[in-house]
Amino acid sequence: MKKTARYIVLLLCLTSLVLTFAACGNSKLTMENFNKIKCATISTVTYEYVGGMTLDEVKEILGEPDNSTSSTIMGSTATAYVWGNEKKCITVSFYNNRAISKIQTGL
Repeated sequence: MKKTARYIVLLLCLTSLVLTFAACGNSKLTMENFNKIKCATISTVTYEYVGGMTLDEVKEILGEPDNSTSSTIMGSTATAYVWGNEKKCITVSFYNNRAISKIQTGL
């Protein structure tokens, strides 16, 4: 399970970078809103994700995403959503409907 979690995080990071340069604009893109997004952590006991916001909770903060992509690796599917454009954006990656990573550009 630990190895699978690493693959999922790697997959989401690569997907997030690709999407970062393909999205439209959003006026809710602030560092304050970025900091409100809570990501899951990996349990050192079970090696599973614990906590993290759902997509609906993130949408309450940022509105509808401008773009998304899903990827499957080793039977697990992860989806990355992007709010913004190449100059100013927030990308949040989800696994099992829980935010597991977030990145920002230009905030």
